[in-house]
Amino acid sequence: MKQIFFLLGMVFSFFYSFSQTSANDGDWKKNYVTMSNTPEAEYMVRVGDIDNLNCGWQANFDPFSGRETDSHEYPWPPQDGNILGLDMVMLPSSYKPEQEPCGSDGYSGYYEEMIEDYSKTVHEIEIPLNLPENLSIKSVRIVMFVDDFQPREFCSKFTATIDGKDCPFIDDVLNNLSQTGPIGKIININVPAEYLNLFDKEKIVLLIDDKTTKAGDGFAIDFVKILINPTNKVNKTGNIKGIVYDEEGEPMVNATVKVGEIMTKTDSNGEFILKNMLAGIVIIEVIDKKGTMKKVSADVFEKEEKEIEIFFSE
Repeated sequence: MKQIFFLLGMVFSFFYSFSQTSANDGDWKKNYVTMSNTPEAEYMVRVGDIDNLNCGWQANFDPFSGRETDSHEYPWPPQDGNILGLDMVMLPSSYKPEQEPCGSDGYSGYYEEMIEDYSKTVHEIEIPLNLPENLSIKSVRIVMFVDDFQPREFCSKFTATIDGKDCPFIDDVLNNLSQTGPIGKIININVPAEYLNLFDKEKIVLLIDDKTTKAGDGFAIDFVKILINPTNKVNKTGNIKGIVYDEEGEPMVNATVKVGEIMTKTDSNGEFILKNMLAGIVIIEVIDKKGTMKKVSADVFEKEEKEIEIFFSE
């Protein structure tokens, strides 16, 4: 039975739509943009307009700041002109109504409409790259504005593939999101060197799905950007300051703490600081003296310093 969860009784912030053109993204209203030599990358490809799933942005909100949106209406039905797989509710392909392991969210109420309209609940996102001639790919960053992923709440387990190849570096981020609301958030994912060859082609196909759990965890994606050879000059960044505790609850000395290529060590008090992290959710890897690794997620907000505690015993 369709769930009627249209955020009844909730007080909404006022949202607004506006026409904006920026040096990094071009015209936000366009569903497909390519740009060379932007301030943030040698080459940029974006699919999907930047409009918070057709809901518009709340006043003075910067979607690239790392902060979350206010709660918004459900993006269903999709609007004409949107790219399939963007600005619309999707559900894991494994979803089975009334067999969910941990209940279901409001997005799951559109299951019947999805099957009726598309015969499936999740869609591949095609991203034409159209790379300039002689462009040498040295590094790649994936930037997505994602919405309503709730693996902790609904026991889902998302996987991402590019042209059918598993991308666990994307999985790590998606499975550490908690977007009850629904709310949206920017994520920045640096692509490991061994996956760069995936982007040296005319187009790529991105698929985000949960093929195993039957979870009722609906989700949506506003836009996807591919940055080829990002410059790291004008990105919105913040710091993470924290302390690591060992299994006995004592400060862990000389542990390695890293996010991507940014790395530091804990001091004699178990404390660390990671500077200039990209705004959005990041996955922190902590490695003790024995080589045991623990991964945790943290939110990074532009021009702010996030304080966290990491417990190896949890």
